[in-house]
Amino acid sequence: MIVNQPGRVPVQKLKNLVYFPDVMPTLAALTGSERHLPQNINGINILPLFYGQPVDTDHRMLYWEFTGKQRAARLGDWKCVTIKKDAPLELYNLREDPEERHNLADQYPEMVQRFDEAMKRMHQPSECWPLPGE
Repeated sequence: MIVNQPGRVPVQKLKNLVYFPDVMPTLAALTGSERHLPQNINGINILPLFYGQPVDTDHRMLYWEFTGKQRAARLGDWKCVTIKKDAPLELYNLREDPEERHNLADQYPEMVQRFDEAMKRMHQPSECWPLPGE
């Protein structure tokens, strides 16, 4: 992410884990519109990072899906993903394998199960893209 606000945002390079759901709450905070945010959104306000203040972005689960087809979650160095409908989840250690070439799901089935349970809890049903049984 690149942020450019000359005279307000110092030039800095950060390694925080941020992702697209963080954009809406951050822009809402920037414009003073937080009260208009929907409830239960998955993103957080990362505005303090812009001004050199700490925000713990690295100890939360990041979740995304293309409803009915793909879903993925990341926690720290670990990413659990499926890219085909009804395919088994795959597990990768992104620090050791950033290209996601070595699926570790068989070696860490308990971790895959924890990711799967968390992703099911984080899924929000949608009228636009209903899943079977929703």
